[in-house]
Parts: sequence; C-alpha cells; structure tokens
Amino acid sequence: MTKAKVRNAFPTLFAEWRRQPENSSTDEQKLLFGDFWTWLVRHYPEATKFRSTMGPSEDLEQWFDQTTHQTWRN
Repeated sequence: MTKAKVRNAFPTLFAEWRRQPENSSTDEQKLLFGDFWTWLVRHYPEATKFRSTMGPSEDLEQWFDQTTHQTWRN
C-alpha cells in the first residue's frame, strides 16, 4: 500500500481496533500505540509497509496520537 492509501484507511483501521473488547472501554488518553501497532502487524501487515521519510511506524504513531488527542506527548 502507499502512504496515501494507508492514511485514508487509518480512520477505519483505528475504529476496528477500538471496537476490540480490550480497547472499547479504555479512555482514549490511555490507549497505547504499541498495542495498535501489534494488532495492525497481525491483522493488516500491508498497512505497515509503505515508503516514508520518517518510517511507517512513526507516521502511524503520529496519526494515532492525533486521533487519540495524545499529541502533547510528542
């Protein structure tokens, strides 16, 4: 997948991950990118392999932080 395609798919992927029982009741400020990354690698590995200056993990973490309102951590 290209970075643009993953970026467009990110909201859907995140929503699917968020619906998982272990994540659905967790406050968004307590969600961990590492947990999302592990799930993504397991279920959608193609979404973790795209060309990027920063790298796929870093881009995805940035989108994750924006979505979960955790950009203050950066």
